[in-house]
Amino acid sequence: IEWYKNEERVKEGERYRFVNEGGFHCIDVAPVTVQDTGRWTCTARNASGQASSTCHLNVLGMKAYFNLPKTYKSPEFLEELRALLTEQGTVSLECKVVGVPTPLLRWFKDGKEIRAGDVFALTANPDDPTSLGIYVCEAVNCMGKAISSSKVHVMGKGSREGSLKPADR
Repeated sequence: IEWYKNEERVKEGERYRFVNEGGFHCIDVAPVTVQDTGRWTCTARNASGQASSTCHLNVLGMKAYFNLPKTYKSPEFLEELRALLTEQGTVSLECKVVGVPTPLLRWFKDGKEIRAGDVFALTANPDDPTSLGIYVCEAVNCMGKAISSSKVHVMGKGSREGSLKPADR
């Protein structure tokens, strides 16, 4: 799968994220800017050939925000992220985030994005859970972005270290 904007190949990066979920492919563009206006094409290739689909995206700019439904809300964490190390050695990430439209969530460990299928082998020193790194959840929709982060908490040891909440961007 390849993505093009105005015949120029798009590379995955900070604002462009390629998603493949069970054979469904899409590109997430966040945040969208006026410069994203143009002709977008998705091209799929395999040994049998190729197929493309094209559409035109028109981004109206900041004035478009005045026309958004009043029900739209920027992402907000109702429960901050909590990373829990289970007795099995896996990390459970828990948080509660709301927003309208539903925010896109991205997950990070020590600054590197965690993608579907990523597996981490952890060795834990229950007396020093900070050695296991920092996990971050980033929630984004057309209204804004919210971030919550957590050190790893070792379950069953009574560790009650507070979650960190960086300022919203």
